[in-house]
Amino acid sequence: PEDRHYMAHLGRFYSVDKDNLEKALEYIDKSIELAEEQGSSDSILFHIKGMAYFRRIKILTKEKANIDTIIEYAKLSSECFKISRESDTQINNEYPFVSHARMLLTVLSYGKEIYHDIYSFIEQYKSDDFITNIIDNIENLISDFEVIRSKSDDFSDMKQIKTDLLDLQGDIGKSLEILNNLLDKNLPEPILFDF
Repeated sequence: PEDRHYMAHLGRFYSVDKDNLEKALEYIDKSIELAEEQGSSDSILFHIKGMAYFRRIKILTKEKANIDTIIEYAKLSSECFKISRESDTQINNEYPFVSHARMLLTVLSYGKEIYHDIYSFIEQYKSDDFITNIIDNIENLISDFEVIRSKSDDFSDMKQIKTDLLDLQGDIGKSLEILNNLLDKNLPEPILFDF
């Protein structure tokens, strides 16, 4: 069939029910190609693709897979969620925000499991901007989400993400110490001016 949503949902079926990421991506990518041929950038298709990667991340964390593999899938998933938000064909669709934040939180949580705390995880990957900015990116997604949602809306998924992030961060004093250490290593010598 030449229906892009049918193709994307067939890909979703392969991702969810068959745990076959390769086959899922084959159909999802075909759906994206169809949309492009029709002159459209459909946010739903990119969200489905981001979720396919996210599902793989969840499986890999349960299997205690190599964290580098998980990070690579997270980067692919992040890009899909970003495109989904930028090409939002459903006015103020909250799902790419929530799914992206939840996926990043899953990676951060797994990093904590491997390295015993999130700051050791971030320190281990200090040369990878994706990891060093992971907490900021989660917080930015939460903030951006709150802008598009009215204050009267109760969206408990994002509230839970905020709570989970705070739980992972733990002792804020340690956070600041590690941040200062990272900044000290990356800052050039100060320039002094005479006035």
